[in-house]
Amino acid sequence: MTFYLKGLAVRFNPFFLAILLGSLFLGIIKEALIIFGAILIHEGAHISAGKVRGYKISEIELMPFGGVVKIEGLIGAHPSDEVIISLSGPLLNILLGCIAMICSLKGIPVGDLFLFFIKVNFSLALFNLLPALPLDGGRIMRAYLSIFMGYKKATDIAIMCGRILAALLLLLGIYVVIGGSYNLIPLIMSIFIFVTLKREQGFVAYVFLKNISKKKEKIINSGVIKRGGLIVSDETLIKDVIWSFTPDKYFTITVVNKEWKIIGEFTESEIINGIIRKGIKARIKDIMD
Repeated sequence: MTFYLKGLAVRFNPFFLAILLGSLFLGIIKEALIIFGAILIHEGAHISAGKVRGYKISEIELMPFGGVVKIEGLIGAHPSDEVIISLSGPLLNILLGCIAMICSLKGIPVGDLFLFFIKVNFSLALFNLLPALPLDGGRIMRAYLSIFMGYKKATDIAIMCGRILAALLLLLGIYVVIGGSYNLIPLIMSIFIFVTLKREQGFVAYVFLKNISKKKEKIINSGVIKRGGLIVSDETLIKDVIWSFTPDKYFTITVVNKEWKIIGEFTESEIINGIIRKGIKARIKDIMD
């Protein structure tokens, strides 16, 4: 289900709609609408942060525990941008939760739904800060790790954490259902995370190509880019070298043999050309003509 708001595509994920319908069935639609409002606030923060950082927002997909804001140009951008944009949602939820809690502590008359609003904002923020994809915390962790180990390895770690989280939610959901409860939210969220992680994996190759083109643009526009270095064995697979590249540096690769003697050196571009010529299963020694 999709509608457009001033050029922004707003998409309702089927899992999100399933939870709303389930809430209606269980007679807790007011609570569900509060959760919906907190999610909109959360995603609004991501959109605002993205615009402040100079990005164009093309789509927002509302999901059970948050959403995905499609920000053009963010994939493969500098890690600091992804950290700032990812943090904005949870931080706004925490801020609103604190303001609401202060109001209740100051003696301002509040009802149960207001207290529920406080709980939802804190819960949404804390859950999204867990270091696992597709949550905000997973994106923050990936952005940080990508500086040191490349986007591919950082994504693999964040996806592994996401799978662990999904498995734990699945076990919790089964336990709750066996206990006689009709609360299917943990099961729905578990399935959703597993499905979303598949999509995240599909982005990795695209992000790599995006990073390469961004580096070329940066050199052309500013004339300067930081240099990175790798030392690899001539038996190393070329694809493993490529996945070690990071977005903010242009790499030179020093090749050594079994005796640790330097036998060659490549630039990042030469490594990429090598895998195009020899294929993804080629080793460094195969391009040492």
